[in-house]
Amino acid sequence: PPTAPKDALVLENNPNRVVLSWSPPEYTGGRNDTRYVVECVDCGGARLVYEPASSLTDRQVTVRGLQPETAYTFRIFALNGVSEVAMATKLAWKSVSLRTGAATPSKPSSITVKIESSASVRVSWSSSDTLGGGGATEYELKFGEQLDPTKSTSYYTAADEYLLTGLTQGVTYMLQ
Repeated sequence: PPTAPKDALVLENNPNRVVLSWSPPEYTGGRNDTRYVVECVDCGGARLVYEPASSLTDRQVTVRGLQPETAYTFRIFALNGVSEVAMATKLAWKSVSLRTGAATPSKPSSITVKIESSASVRVSWSSSDTLGGGGATEYELKFGEQLDPTKSTSYYTAADEYLLTGLTQGVTYMLQ
């Protein structure tokens, strides 16, 4: 059988998908029918999808069905036509470990604007139930005069409401 693949890399790392790549083994067993198998270590009942699905001849695979903000280890095996006969001996592998990224939170819903005074309004919203990896930690409100959107200002808050002050009567504002 061939030796382990070399240089296992994570080419892309997204909340639910990764792309893994590797170099061919140093020793192919003197054969030209090298193929690769990728397996997830300790993934339990996870329903992962590998693309391409089986007996890889290319040195890249996309793995889908991962959970956001989760640690994974993948083993990459190099096999050839005599590997099955030699299964009694341990096959060599290259492992790669990673942690998937956080999911992007959904946009807030039920946005309301309440006039507090002639110079202020309170903007409030509801957080979505589909906030991904852990929800939004901060919201950005862009606010400015509608006639000159280049002069908008961004306000940041972790709360689900914000009080905008310093407004001028008769001026139309835009809020994003």
